[in-house]
Amino acid sequence: MKRVLVWIGVALLALVISSAIFQRAATAASFHRFHPPGRLVDIGGRRLHIVCEGHGPSVILESGFGGWYIDWSEVQPEIAKFARVCSYDRAGMGYSDRGPASATSRTGIAKDLHVLLREAGVPGPYVLVGHSLGGIYVRQFSRLYPKDVAGMVFVDSTHEEIARSVSKKELHQQLSQLNQLKYARYLMPLGIQRLLGVSVSNAPDLPRPDRPRAKAVGYHSSSYFALYDSMRSLLNENNAGTLKLEPIPHVPLVVIATTHNLNDPSHGKVWNELQHELVALSPGAKYVVAHSGHFVQVDEPHVVIHAVRDVLERARISQRS
Repeated sequence: MKRVLVWIGVALLALVISSAIFQRAATAASFHRFHPPGRLVDIGGRRLHIVCEGHGPSVILESGFGGWYIDWSEVQPEIAKFARVCSYDRAGMGYSDRGPASATSRTGIAKDLHVLLREAGVPGPYVLVGHSLGGIYVRQFSRLYPKDVAGMVFVDSTHEEIARSVSKKELHQQLSQLNQLKYARYLMPLGIQRLLGVSVSNAPDLPRPDRPRAKAVGYHSSSYFALYDSMRSLLNENNAGTLKLEPIPHVPLVVIATTHNLNDPSHGKVWNELQHELVALSPGAKYVVAHSGHFVQVDEPHVVIHAVRDVLERARISQRS
């Protein structure tokens, strides 16, 4: 019996080792097949991936939850026709190196982006475009570095106090997902996510040509740790009462809301109220309703492009006066 247990242990160890080797090899193959289209910029012992196009005033695209540079493939080339536009991957996401847990907090993400833009030679001031959760991150950036911000666009942005519109059932589901991820992330270096087909990306919502890259690179183990850390950080802030909507610089602002959320029977009314609170953050802010799903930059890219152009023009006029 003892010998049988020893052999079972050896077999399990061999399985673990072979699974880890498989995951490393598969990740390397994905990165070889889908090379980073941008630059890997050192921000102090780790690298973040940034993709910049065009010339002119600087526009920075900040993705939502689980997203990275590829979320902006429909709008970035068009914005590049009239501005210098950059998208990037936050720590641990996409092609970027994993950072400490602190790098996934609101402040950590804002500081990382500030250093990245400096080291990548992207001059300010910036027009910041934040989709979904990215709206929270660009607002934090604007509070930390107000002189570096020329304008902002919120694309169906999450509100810092979104918990007001979440039912107890939805909150319980989110907490359950967080607890599952807490333990499941340690299995990811063994390639479990590949077997389950769970990729950290927004592949199903992206244009079809982008889905293979998004799914393949999204299997990177670091993505699961970064995802958990960012969720945990926001939950901790919410529980501590520090995740609040606070003032931002009074710069040109466009708030884009979608019918996808406004017409939702469970939280549409509250979502509408929260979006108007975002509009109230800056005098003269414009409110635009996009008749699309949550990914406006994919469903109706022209709405985002027009909003960016509008903010740039108003920022230019403001700087002259």
